[in-house]
Amino acid sequence: MFGEINITKKHAAIFCIFIPLTLFTGCSSKNKASLSILRGRIDWERKDHHYSAADYLSCIQEVSSSGTEEAENIKQYALLGLATTYLVQNENDAALGRFSEISLDAPKEVQFAKLYNSGIIANRQGDYVLAIRCFRQALEIDSGNQNAKINLELSQQELKASSTRSNAQEEIVSVEENEEVKALESAIYSKLRENEKNKWKSQSQTTESSPLDY
Repeated sequence: MFGEINITKKHAAIFCIFIPLTLFTGCSSKNKASLSILRGRIDWERKDHHYSAADYLSCIQEVSSSGTEEAENIKQYALLGLATTYLVQNENDAALGRFSEISLDAPKEVQFAKLYNSGIIANRQGDYVLAIRCFRQALEIDSGNQNAKINLELSQQELKASSTRSNAQEEIVSVEENEEVKALESAIYSKLRENEKNKWKSQSQTTESSPLDY
């Protein structure tokens, strides 16, 4: 739920005061992990990304040894939060590494966000084929997501434009090679003509001085 809420600094202060008192009573690792996710989201909204990453890492450590299904679900959300935190800092490789840790059994919204954001990274890196695949798989989970549809269309257009540029460069290279071949053929032809001319001059001079002419 918090992933869809724009949390301001005022909201963050209220959450920090009241939510631990009302929702996270007790000291179980599950409650600590849930609170870490909340803190991570609040820090993310405040653009304190280093603190946000630390919060998500703390959550992952809290639930890693639990082994329960609920703890595993919490871990999937924490991995998603950590990956998107790396993404907004342009640490694409680190983000992809965390996305790859997300389970295929993760909640649908987590799987969608993983595929969608992986498509964003692929598009940034110019791998439009992979970006298209990611956005299509994301739409298989949420077929009505407009942002995924738009990014799919943009990636398809960029792939087409990239292919056109590549073909144009090949044509330019081909034209340059043809010009070089023509220049070489012209040089060879000129050389042959010069050789023939010199040979003819030599024969003419020999004929002029031959005693047989007398």
